[in-house]
Amino acid sequence: EEGHGITFVAKRKNVMDANFLNVNNINERYSDVVTIYEAKFETEALRLLDKYDVDYIYYSQNAKKRFSKSEPSYVTDEACFRKVYDRQVKIYEVKCKI
Repeated sequence: EEGHGITFVAKRKNVMDANFLNVNNINERYSDVVTIYEAKFETEALRLLDKYDVDYIYYSQNAKKRFSKSEPSYVTDEACFRKVYDRQVKIYEVKCKI
């Protein structure tokens, strides 16, 4: 829902936004994005973050409501995730690869 804003403000690509009509395997991509936000284990999240070449995780108020938690469970590992912004929105830099 917020992918267009990320692209506009950050001048970066996003993994998913509302413009998905011509995207191959959109159901898989959507499922992967949900898994990234809901993952309990760092390895599961990192596998998908690698798959989409993600450098940053954007965690908004909408995500907090939808996933019923203040941040993804795995971002507490400071060796792999560095919080670069912490206000209404949290942004984490992904520092590890699998």
